[in-house]
Formats: sequence, structure tokens, C-alpha cells
Amino acid sequence: MRDWIRRARLNAEAVRYHATVLVHALDPLAGAFEPTGSPLGDTLDAVERAVTACRLGPRGAPLQCAVVMTRGAILSPRPTLR
Repeated sequence: MRDWIRRARLNAEAVRYHATVLVHALDPLAGAFEPTGSPLGDTLDAVERAVTACRLGPRGAPLQCAVVMTRGAILSPRPTLR
């Protein structure tokens, strides 16, 4: 279990960045993100908001949106998003 948490923490910033960009691309009126107190928490918040933004339009199922958006990078051995 510790290994996936470690990977998620290592990849958090890259995933958060891409999720944030997607949120604002899908919903230009999206408000500012409030810090949660941890990089992983910020990432999960950004992914959740991006999935919610996907639901607002014909963009596919929320889980599919999350997988495509993160390219599975949340749990990858090393960051793949740049």
C-alpha cells in the first residue's frame, strides 16, 4: 500500500497541473482552487473538479475522463506528464 501512496505523491504536481488546465479549458468560469493543505489533496481536488467539468458536456463517462486526463499517471512508477 505504501508504494502506491508514494507514487501518487511523486506524481501529484504534474497531475494537478494538467487537471487544473483541463478544468479551465472545459469551464472558463471555474473559480480559483483553494489549497487543501497537501499536494496530494490539491491533486485529488483538481481531478474531481475536472471530472465534474467533463460531466457538464458530451465528454464521456467521468471515470474515463479521469483516466484519459491523468494518463494513468497518478499511480505510475515515475511521472509521465510534463
